[in-house]
Amino acid sequence: MKAKFGMGIFTISDASEILQIDRSKIKYWFGRYVSGEFNKKSNQGYFYDSGKVIAVNFLTLIETYVFYQLKEKGVPTKSIVKAHEVLSKYHNTPYPFALEDFLCSGRDLWQKIGDDFISLDEKRQYALIDVILHFSENIDFMKDYASKYYPRGRTNSVVINPQNQYGSPIIDGTNIKASTISGLFLGGEESDFIADLFEIEERKVVEAISFAA
Repeated sequence: MKAKFGMGIFTISDASEILQIDRSKIKYWFGRYVSGEFNKKSNQGYFYDSGKVIAVNFLTLIETYVFYQLKEKGVPTKSIVKAHEVLSKYHNTPYPFALEDFLCSGRDLWQKIGDDFISLDEKRQYALIDVILHFSENIDFMKDYASKYYPRGRTNSVVINPQNQYGSPIIDGTNIKASTISGLFLGGEESDFIADLFEIEERKVVEAISFAA
């Protein structure tokens, strides 16, 4: 699949940093999910492969998190793949796990997937729903799909927006990369000077430094 402007480009390291998931696990799911089971069942490419590095777009990044959480809660890979296939056909999209309807549907989630998913006991089911709903609280949606992700929550200024800087973490409302601010700080510049330089609040500088660290 060729990279498309506005969709973002995320490597294994990027995904690990943004989703706060161990790099080895992201690498596993990129291989198992991105270029494995899901890719076999769809004509849609889920990854960019330059021959040297594998990367995904923003919607696949979101789906990777959902896939990871489902697996962490004990849902078999076969069931997740089947659920993805069923929902993909139901919603006519290759990215059903990134839909607002899916991420924010709560208990209705299980009814829509039905018997093709898995029967979890009530305690585990609600725990899983809570995880996904909490994740969705930090996501903005546009035209039914995830469009922005706030990795440290909405009260933090760092945001992932595939429309800006190919999805690199930036200060919300700007095109300033968190890594740029962190680089200046590590180079010896004070946070108040950096804030003046970019004409942003010092709080946002501190948040960018913290995230990059």
